[in-house]
Amino acid sequence: MRNGLAASGAIERAGAARDGELRSTFVDAEEAAMQRAMQRLNGDDQQRKVGNSYSQQNRARTQARLNAMKAEGIVPMKPRDEETMRKKQEANAKAPRTISERAIRVPRVGVTPAPQRRPLVDCLPKRRGEVEIRTNEGNYVRPAAPPGAIVRSSDSRKDELALRNQFYGKTPQEILSEDPRPRLPAAAASAESDELQLHNQIVDEIADRQSFLDDMARLGQGHVHQQRIEGEIAERVHDLKRLQPYLQEAS
Repeated sequence: MRNGLAASGAIERAGAARDGELRSTFVDAEEAAMQRAMQRLNGDDQQRKVGNSYSQQNRARTQARLNAMKAEGIVPMKPRDEETMRKKQEANAKAPRTISERAIRVPRVGVTPAPQRRPLVDCLPKRRGEVEIRTNEGNYVRPAAPPGAIVRSSDSRKDELALRNQFYGKTPQEILSEDPRPRLPAAAASAESDELQLHNQIVDEIADRQSFLDDMARLGQGHVHQQRIEGEIAERVHDLKRLQPYLQEAS
């Protein structure tokens, strides 16, 4: 009986220990989570209080540092830029260093440093300045250029040459000025021959067209009528050439 009771007691103790382990594994954890949730709802969360106090301390330190920087005239960086720079500095500090970077250069005893070389840009030839040029030239002063004379433009000479080529080497004004026969009034026109009347009529037409072309040129509209009027003048000059033999016979 003793052995049986002892055996049953041991079994009960083992079962109780097992139930305790199961409760601590599942039930206690759920109860603890439920208690924390109730504390959050009731505003009695210890973890939140600890976190808020830590945040307030950091906020106070940060504000004190910003006030000190503002008093020294330093513009604070943005939090994101500051965090990026901090990470870069930490990464550079953790990066492996070579022997040349770790070493500190110490001058050797009895060895003088090499003379500093001039920059290569100073060896390149440069343009001379005004003072150097005047010194080399003996303060020579170039004489002033003479005033330019007023000459006809090349376009004006081209237009005159084109006009002379169109009217057989003369301008309409020269053709009118070289007419040897005096022009008679209209009342005495009936006594003239038909050839002379035709000659005077053609000369009048040339003069009228040339006067019209000059008036249009003064008004800035010469290019509009120039080609047509010059063509008509050329036709009448050609008629004068053809009429010249008949005038000689009539005279």
